[in-house]
Amino acid sequence: MFADNSKMNKRNVYHLICRVISICLCALFCLSFGCTSKKEERLQEIDFTVVDDDEIPEELKTIIDQKKTGEFKLTYADQDELYIVVGYGKQLTGGYSIQFPDVYLTKENIVVTSVLLGPEGEEPANISYPYAVIKIEYRPEPVLFQ
Repeated sequence: MFADNSKMNKRNVYHLICRVISICLCALFCLSFGCTSKKEERLQEIDFTVVDDDEIPEELKTIIDQKKTGEFKLTYADQDELYIVVGYGKQLTGGYSIQFPDVYLTKENIVVTSVLLGPEGEEPANISYPYAVIKIEYRPEPVLFQ
């Protein structure tokens, strides 16, 4: 009687191990292939112009002034132009610059990548609020900041 139970237990353990391995393989497959994010294809580069402070619309200047103490990203439409603004909040020194290495169109979005570059050398301890404004021809697609 004990011999039959032993065979039954070994068979149950074997089936349990096979099921656990199968579940692990299925989970690994799903994580490897099912969860990869598909990067949207670039349709075209978008030409932009960096906007000087004296060319920023007054209403947009007011919005920037209200938000400048913290990081922010926003868009502002004015007639036939779309303004794209990126701010990096309060910094303890000046001398920062902001670059836009990528501004392009995908099927569904305008993608904007910005980079804050730190000051070169020793800068005096003056609080600054670095931000940059670019403008493009107005487009209806939403802006995706990266």
